[in-house]
Amino acid sequence: MKKRIALAVIVGCLFLVPSVSAAMFWGRSFVQVGDSSYSVLKKCGRPNYQETISVGIDGMGKTTEKWHYDRGSKSIPHTLTIRNGSVRHIKLESRF
Repeated sequence: MKKRIALAVIVGCLFLVPSVSAAMFWGRSFVQVGDSSYSVLKKCGRPNYQETISVGIDGMGKTTEKWHYDRGSKSIPHTLTIRNGSVRHIKLESRF
């Protein structure tokens, strides 16, 4: 019975991980919410894929960038949301 409860808790925690990620390790570097985009580039290099999303009329709105990092099959892909030159959100992605 205790094993089932422990397993249920562990599985439940796995579903929480993507929503609470506020940092990522990249080799020996650590990237967290609030870091500048320059700092991320210096620590991690260029992302595997980058997209720019603009909201507003005639370029007068807000621009958000999504930087996608993937180090291969032995790591978890991350997406960083960059706004006004700093990391606003870090999301763990699924390979499935």
